[in-house]
Amino acid sequence: MATGRSFMTARDLMRFLQILLLTISLASTSTLVAQSADSLFERQGLPPDANANTRALTELQFKFEDATIRGDVAFVEGVEDPTMTMVHGDRWTNGGRPQLADDRAAYNQRVASQAYYVHDLDPTSLRYELHRDLAICYGRYLSVVSKPAGSNAPGKITSIWFERVFRKLPDGRWVYLSHRTVHGPINSPAGIDPTRVAWTSTVAEQAKVPANPPGAYALPPVSADNPGVPVGKDPTVSRSPEAAEVIAFQTAIEDALVKGDSAFLKRAIADDFSMVHGDIWIRGGPAGHVDGKDDFLRYAADQHYTVRDDDHVHVEMHGDVAIAYGRYVGYVPAKAATTPSQGWFSAWYERVYERQGGRWQIVSHRTVFGPTYGSTRESLGDK
Repeated sequence: MATGRSFMTARDLMRFLQILLLTISLASTSTLVAQSADSLFERQGLPPDANANTRALTELQFKFEDATIRGDVAFVEGVEDPTMTMVHGDRWTNGGRPQLADDRAAYNQRVASQAYYVHDLDPTSLRYELHRDLAICYGRYLSVVSKPAGSNAPGKITSIWFERVFRKLPDGRWVYLSHRTVHGPINSPAGIDPTRVAWTSTVAEQAKVPANPPGAYALPPVSADNPGVPVGKDPTVSRSPEAAEVIAFQTAIEDALVKGDSAFLKRAIADDFSMVHGDIWIRGGPAGHVDGKDDFLRYAADQHYTVRDDDHVHVEMHGDVAIAYGRYVGYVPAKAATTPSQGWFSAWYERVYERQGGRWQIVSHRTVFGPTYGSTRESLGDK
């Protein structure tokens, strides 16, 4: 008598591995979750099973990625904010042009055309910041694009490390506002990223993992045929009066830090604000250092900085949420006195602002490239 035999497809295998990874991830974080996340470091790096919000956001993202590869535009549209934007490729993190930039309609067209064969989150990489009705998620997904024209084979497996922003609606649902690739795409045979750094790694261990080993970076070099998206054609860049208002507000914060205006900073900085220094987090590592509101007030009182200037700034607008990215340059006299080669510094960032009651506050800052140090401002160049 003949018997039926079932086979596991490549996509089924990816799903099985995904579930296995999630199980391992949740088991490994159970000890951390059992503790109260009351430190700044813990609050900016909550694991997927930390609380009801992180669980809901993780489930939402798994469903979103699954709908993306199935071509389920209806589901994707149902969880996107009308202002949703997506930036592909990490060149923007140090002043370059993004490889691609999508508004909601453009991304949904990718979904409709089933442009991706694989779009699978790595749950072991996911971490969250929660701020009132906003959430910031960072981690990676594995991507395989559909068959290129003239080929019978799909593209290579790459790792895409990201920062995503979500907003919670009054009815309790989360909606997707923004995605920015912060590292990659990185060629990742069998899903193994050669640039990945462990969340529990030490600085010495991190130094042994190169950020861009030969052959790892999957994007083609910038050229006349591959220039990236110019600012004037980037749908994620807002030229609205509100965006200009956010840039002016950001400048006012920097000025207040230098002048020691603590009264202004108390109003301008959210109580649950966090600032992540160092960029090792963009490939899986822990935050190098985390500052909160009290730290900023202390910096202002001590006049820790004598220079804090922003440049190369652009803004995404999502209603009462703004996402700014660019570079800031600073000078710390105390550092210059002990280590002259590090008195000046620069760092590229992504910042999140929220307007409540007609007033903007800064909610989050994450360094996406840097810091770069120098003995003079000129020595920093555009780094």
